[in-house]
Amino acid sequence: MDIHDLLLALHIVVGAAGLALGAVVIWLSRETPLVDRRSAAYHWMVFAVSVTAIGLLSLDWPDLWWIGILAVIAYLLAMLGFLAPRHRFTGWQGAYAHGQGGSYIALITAFLVVALTVDGPLHGPAAVAVWILPTLIGTRLILNWHHRLENRG
Repeated sequence: MDIHDLLLALHIVVGAAGLALGAVVIWLSRETPLVDRRSAAYHWMVFAVSVTAIGLLSLDWPDLWWIGILAVIAYLLAMLGFLAPRHRFTGWQGAYAHGQGGSYIALITAFLVVALTVDGPLHGPAAVAVWILPTLIGTRLILNWHHRLENRG
């Protein structure tokens, strides 16, 4: 097992854990932000996914450099979602919803892209939909969540 295999295995494990835990955290925080160990663990899972993604792309830098930008954005969103309810600044409900939701969209999109385009059946225009649809659907859900949190708070 070389460094690539080790990073890939770790990336898959923390990515799967992040997807599962993110769904739980988002579901449990529909009405009130979740500020506990589960939300902290989700934040660290996204951090680990981002770090392992950057580690993997460093092994194939010229072709995949742009994934580093996406990994950093995903983590920054998770950090925003983690910090917002803990500091409760003006507009924190929106920051929480957009941070948690945006980082989760990034995880879902990455999973679908790898499963359906890199190693799967979709190519060409259909592959573009895999990149766009999670954001379109997720953004609408985030906006609804944001409004629900503001109305409750």
